[in-house]
Amino acid sequence: MNMSVVIDTRIVSVTPSLAQQWLGNKADYQRKVSTATVKKYTKAMSIGAWQVTPSQTIAISSDGRVVDGQHRLYAVIAYGQPVMMAVCFNVDPGLFNVIDQGRARTLTQVAQMAGLKYSSSWHIAAINSLTWDINAPTKLKAFGTEELLEVCTYFEPFMAVAFPPGTTSGVNCFKFGYVRGAILRAAIAEPERVEDLKEMVRVLSRGWPEPHEKQDHTTTLMLRKELDRFAKGDRVTKTIKNRSMAQWFGSLRMVRYYLDGRVPASPGEMFTLSKRSKTKKHRQPFPIPLDSKPASEPFSAWVEKQDKVNEAEAA
Repeated sequence: MNMSVVIDTRIVSVTPSLAQQWLGNKADYQRKVSTATVKKYTKAMSIGAWQVTPSQTIAISSDGRVVDGQHRLYAVIAYGQPVMMAVCFNVDPGLFNVIDQGRARTLTQVAQMAGLKYSSSWHIAAINSLTWDINAPTKLKAFGTEELLEVCTYFEPFMAVAFPPGTTSGVNCFKFGYVRGAILRAAIAEPERVEDLKEMVRVLSRGWPEPHEKQDHTTTLMLRKELDRFAKGDRVTKTIKNRSMAQWFGSLRMVRYYLDGRVPASPGEMFTLSKRSKTKKHRQPFPIPLDSKPASEPFSAWVEKQDKVNEAEAA
């Protein structure tokens, strides 16, 4: 963000034609327009409930593009009359991911607008699972908006392992991003096994192993069957309320078995996360350096420290 840029804020009578002109040059990373939101704003204008507020401005970037406020502009066009609005000119385009619009952005929308390669809800769920603690099944954490972009970029090479081309999230076993999260964590923990993990993902997606594939996929097919039961609502666990954690933890265990060349005697039990005491805890099958990052430490600061550790180890 360029802190030396001077933002010019004015109260402007935004006509339908001016709104149309600005929308013709809106930023590529703007979200899909919500018809319901436009109708809500239009109704507020038509009954005289719309007011000029400094917290909701139209933001025009230094290159003349609409960075924030497209729903309000579409509402002006639908209303058909001029509306007084606060407009900020010369805004840094990089502000889009921290702007709080009338219609809040989801993490997926932020990732998509940032142009990230992996930005769907499945991708975000997989990334967020990296923050989870297997000994705190009811406390599912997630990365913040700004931090998310840094994390997705940092782990992008490993996302290619969990989401290789030719696999689909449409099949039952991939309806949950946490399954891919387990594979993502395994790839980060054991990068030397990425080809075996990619093969596992292909078999999970396809439903059967090809003759040329090297690994024994008995465990892979067991995992696929259990996840199919989750998708159909047949799998219910009494020892854990959070199904997302159950899917993630069971998948972690099964991936561990697969890489170790083992077959579980009872695959259903792999998804049971029983309560543990303070002295007896579940062992994370795939520990990664990120696990040691304090919650209060910014991700960028952690990366800097990690880079120094890697440099020291390589020296």
